[in-house]
Amino acid sequence: MDSQSFHTPSKTPKRTTWLLALFVLMLGQPACFKPGLPDVSFRCGTQGQCPSGYECRSDGCCHRKGSPDVPADYCAPAEDAQPADAAEDAGTDAQGDATQTDAQPADAAEAADIASIDPSQLIVTEGAQANLTLHLDRPAQAGGVTVTVSTNPTGPVTAPATVTVPGGQTQALLPVTALASGDATVTATITSSVQAQVTVAAATASPGDVVLTEFSALPSGGGIQGEWIEVYNPGPKTYDLSGWVVTIDATSANVQAADLTQDPVYLGPGAWAFGVPNPAQATDIPSSALFVYGQPGSAPEIPDTGAVLDLSDGSGLVDQVSISTLVSDPNATVGATEFPGIADRSTQLDPSCLTAASNDSPKCWCVPAMPTPGTANPSCLADLVINEAMPDPGAQDDRLEFVELHGTAGADLTGVRIRWASGDGTVVGSFTLADRMPNDGYWVLADDNGGQTLVANADNQAVLGLADEAGGIQLLLPDSTAADALGYGALWSTTDKTDGWPLVETTLNDVVALATGYALARDAQSTDTNHNADDFHSVNATPGVRNQP
Repeated sequence: MDSQSFHTPSKTPKRTTWLLALFVLMLGQPACFKPGLPDVSFRCGTQGQCPSGYECRSDGCCHRKGSPDVPADYCAPAEDAQPADAAEDAGTDAQGDATQTDAQPADAAEAADIASIDPSQLIVTEGAQANLTLHLDRPAQAGGVTVTVSTNPTGPVTAPATVTVPGGQTQALLPVTALASGDATVTATITSSVQAQVTVAAATASPGDVVLTEFSALPSGGGIQGEWIEVYNPGPKTYDLSGWVVTIDATSANVQAADLTQDPVYLGPGAWAFGVPNPAQATDIPSSALFVYGQPGSAPEIPDTGAVLDLSDGSGLVDQVSISTLVSDPNATVGATEFPGIADRSTQLDPSCLTAASNDSPKCWCVPAMPTPGTANPSCLADLVINEAMPDPGAQDDRLEFVELHGTAGADLTGVRIRWASGDGTVVGSFTLADRMPNDGYWVLADDNGGQTLVANADNQAVLGLADEAGGIQLLLPDSTAADALGYGALWSTTDKTDGWPLVETTLNDVVALATGYALARDAQSTDTNHNADDFHSVNATPGVRNQP
């Protein structure tokens, strides 16, 4: 009998072989089966493995396929856990070959889906980042699972468009970044969708975080109808302007959404927006306005002579522009401390001055031909051209020659240079400006060689000596780039000999014929097609005023 017992290991029963295989499969995983609950087997393996006929569920346990869910704590190790009995209970569906240690669950090909997201409500401070956690209903298949993410609205928070749950894992972190105060819903989707509510606590804006960049103070008919202000956010945060305060002189007005709701008024990094004084009739609010300020029909008005404009976030000043004097006479010159203003046109901040410190300077403001509410402002020097010139007045040149510029009202011309050259390209004279463009948009440099100039409407004077028969006139910006050129007569060269700047806009065939005693001028609209021969023609001189048709 002892001999028979010694030899029986070579004939191990099939049940014992299956039990060994099952323990190899679940190596390192404690048994969790309880008598009376035959549908629950062991904890899932690290890659979601379960014996054949079982599936790994969200509680981390192996459940018999088709069986109902039971509370997760039944899978915890227990004093009465019986690994051998569990194996025996499961043996009817298990394979007896120990090579099944690498077996995959029968439904491994089924794709994981989104199960939950937590916390379902998250509070984060503006400018900070926090994480949500995504949970799958089963471990992700090999290669991982891509979760699509969206936020609504997009103002308060931003999140990655997709998040990947690695293969074999059941969860992943979803970072959200708070941009502006308010509420947003974050939705995660594979096939099913789950949502979380994110509340962003407002951060206080610092001075200069939002900048006043444009205003309309002189609409036809007067009053607040047609007035507006523009703001710009240089970044990097998004601000909710609702509840901010616009103050004109001593009168304050609260900001709200243009649709007259209490909804957020988001201004993102790099964004421009404009708002209007709240009109008596809501139908008078422009469709493109982002916000309104003040009570209906009684919002503060920008005085025609100037005002102090303040913008605050309710707890402190964000920007202020003191419009000491608003020059509205269309024929007036604009001094260094004055702001230009023209009826039915807006006063704009030059793009080189987009800070709360720079916009304090009146020289940074100008009045382009077209308002740009809610969009980027053009350079105050963008439209500057040589508009008219008198190279050859006749027998007497002295005190009759002139060069006229046309451009944006109020533009700071400091550093702009006018140069003139002879027909062979030799620069023979130069003048550097330090003035501002008058409100009418015409500025004249007149010859004063031999005494007081005889040119009408002169804004400044110099000894010109323009070439009579052939020459070129250059207009250079403060950064020394060429803004315009006028070549006339029998010009020999397209560029000057000094530094190669243009003397004519295209080729030598593009020069303008010269007639003694007549000025060379653009049309009444100062049209510039970048072709001298097309743009200029000989006319009776009209320095400092609109050109002849």
